[in-house]
Amino acid sequence: MPNKSAIADFVHRWEKMTTNVTNHAAELPPHISIYNEPLLQLLGEFKASGAAKDVRRAVKQQGTKESGELKKQAQKLAAKLRAALIAHYGFDSEQLLAYGIPPRRSPKRKPTDSPEPPKPENPESQPPVVKAAPQAAEQPKPENPAPAPQSNPASKTA
Repeated sequence: MPNKSAIADFVHRWEKMTTNVTNHAAELPPHISIYNEPLLQLLGEFKASGAAKDVRRAVKQQGTKESGELKKQAQKLAAKLRAALIAHYGFDSEQLLAYGIPPRRSPKRKPTDSPEPPKPENPESQPPVVKAAPQAAEQPKPENPAPAPQSNPASKTA
């Protein structure tokens, strides 16, 4: 479905109307040409302004393209300058901040000792700790008794 308010639709309808008025001017009353001639002039100006818009759009697109190329070149040069500054001052120098370059800092390490969990401020608010029932201690097993002395008949002297 065509858009009834599109500029191209208006231009097409106006051109069709003025062309048919010009072609059938002999059949139409003379006062119609009073409106047809100014409309033809306005259509010419309208088309010229459309062409001028196209030229401005092309210039804008070219400008956008050129600025993109300049941005790429600037990024390359900025990276080289950044690298030269880092090479001069060192990776961890705080002087890099003056140039907008964050210095490399050592990562913060977690302590190796795990701290004790914080004790509750109000011990009454904590649920009671259930202690396990003590298991019956095993009775110690009796040790093997020492062997009874044996008499050796050979060692006896009579």
